[in-house]
Amino acid sequence: MRRYGVGLLTLLMLAGASVLIMQIRSEIRYAMLQVIRPEPPAPITPLPLRTPVPRIGLQPIITATTPAPVVPVPFVTITPSPTATFRPTETVPPASVPSATIPAANQPESESLPPTVLAPEPAATIAAADQPESESLPPAVLAPEPAATLPPEPTLPPPPAPMPPPDTPAGSLPLLEPALPAPPDAVPPPDAPVIINGREYDAYIPAALKQQQAYPYSCEFDAAWVILHTYGFEPTVDDLVAMVGVDQRIEPSIGQETAQGHIIYGGDIFNAFSGDYTSNFLARSTGAAMRRAFEPYGLEVTPVHDRPGIEAALRDGALIWMKTTVDFKPWRPAIWQLPDGRTHQTVLGNDHAVVVIGFNADVVVIRDVLGPTSSNWQRPYEYEVNWDTFMAAWQAQSFDALAVAPPTR
Repeated sequence: MRRYGVGLLTLLMLAGASVLIMQIRSEIRYAMLQVIRPEPPAPITPLPLRTPVPRIGLQPIITATTPAPVVPVPFVTITPSPTATFRPTETVPPASVPSATIPAANQPESESLPPTVLAPEPAATIAAADQPESESLPPAVLAPEPAATLPPEPTLPPPPAPMPPPDTPAGSLPLLEPALPAPPDAVPPPDAPVIINGREYDAYIPAALKQQQAYPYSCEFDAAWVILHTYGFEPTVDDLVAMVGVDQRIEPSIGQETAQGHIIYGGDIFNAFSGDYTSNFLARSTGAAMRRAFEPYGLEVTPVHDRPGIEAALRDGALIWMKTTVDFKPWRPAIWQLPDGRTHQTVLGNDHAVVVIGFNADVVVIRDVLGPTSSNWQRPYEYEVNWDTFMAAWQAQSFDALAVAPPTR
């Protein structure tokens, strides 16, 4: 029995040792693979979702902090005595009537008046301040006495001293223009960086947010939707499909493989969309055809094919519609063959369209309406792509892009 017990213990020890050795070998193998073939970094960096703001809005009202000097107006304001029927304050220019008062409180005692209150009439009923007491008063309009006892009649203040006009000779005080401070949101210089969520960009255009595509393979129209809604237009994806048109002569299909990639037989993607965007993953279009989605709105559309064109368009306030690959991932090359025999370099299975909304020296900022899908549940609607990855995926799509300028310049 002792011999069997020792044998069993030995077997258990050998089994444990073999498991430990296999684990160590696995760790050594993984470390060697990391040295020989390290895993590449993720090509996209998710950004916090930022609610877009309208491009065109009301400008703030500028309020001066230094008040303008008050210039008294050399007019005499006559306040009437309270009456049963209220009359507004009467303003008489000095050119027609001098400084005047209503001779009610200084009226001679010998003259008896009924217990009513005088209501002032126009200039003809107002006597000058230097009128003799013996001169009779012009007829006045009598108003019925109110039931309540009226307060004492107010005394008119002396008229203000006239101020010299603005064009008085030298020696008089000139009128000063108010000093307006610089508005708090003054437009920064063109080369000033833009700070968005703590990140600094050379240019950044807040774009409209569209969550997910309208159809499984309608990304070209969804990207156009983003640009048009950013600029204040509100078409639907179906509206844009009707504007661009669909070439239904040939439903795209895969042909033989060549040195340049698989051949895709399809319609005229230079003048229309080709394929069933609800079911065919080969369905697509190009920027040449997608111009029809923007030009009816009077927008200026310019093809761009290089990095300087991308940067210049974004600095000028134009959003960029472009063809790329899904998530800017590696691709399989393909050749699209049109019915007339022309060809176009493209990709096979992960064809996509997005909107470029910003950049700096290191990255490009992308608005992508695809959102989370089974191929990437973490895909954000806005993210960064480094320039090298961006340019490589764009080249695979023949550097196909459109700079779409805003409706106002």
